[in-house]
Amino acid sequence: MSSSATVVESISCASIGHKQKTALLATAVIILIDDNGVARALLDSGSECYFITERFSQRIKAQRKKIYLPISGKSFHPQSALELVRTPTNVEFLVLPMVTIDLPATSVDTSTWDMPRSIQLADPSCDSSNPIDVIIGAEIFFDLFKVPGRIPLGDNLPVLVNSVFGWVVAGKATMSPSTALVVANVATVAGIHHLMENFWPIEEDSISTAYSVVVL
Repeated sequence: MSSSATVVESISCASIGHKQKTALLATAVIILIDDNGVARALLDSGSECYFITERFSQRIKAQRKKIYLPISGKSFHPQSALELVRTPTNVEFLVLPMVTIDLPATSVDTSTWDMPRSIQLADPSCDSSNPIDVIIGAEIFFDLFKVPGRIPLGDNLPVLVNSVFGWVVAGKATMSPSTALVVANVATVAGIHHLMENFWPIEEDSISTAYSVVVL
């Protein structure tokens, strides 16, 4: 990691009206470390760091390193990352009790969407509100979308974007009328470069990825 600060954003908005609007953020089901580590990931170009939940880090039994990184931001009580997990490919994840809210914030009805039958979704449950295990940040974000392909689903509907994980569903959508919901989560980690250099040297090697099943 090369940044002096980190911002992780997850935003979902709904407006009052006949049809309420929301936004689907890019999510994918990935393999972290090995086949026991199947995780639901938020692909976040606005994050300079990687985050993992405490529960999931225990599940994969990853090696940990003690750290102290203060974190604050909107919708977050002041907290600190006390541990860091490094994968065999030198990806470093900050461990937090929760990395973001369940996404999407509200489940979306996709029954009327004209989804191509031949595609493989990166997250087959992208329309259902479920927990996020990890956040994949900007360091490799754009490398995940080197595969060509983009399919608009229609007016006021999201777009399918091809990725190394499969087709990602992201963008605007509508949901059934209900209580309007606006959620914004922003977490900031201050001075991360200075703090982390005391524990592990900054790696210069690039991160290798396999483009069928991506293992981080």
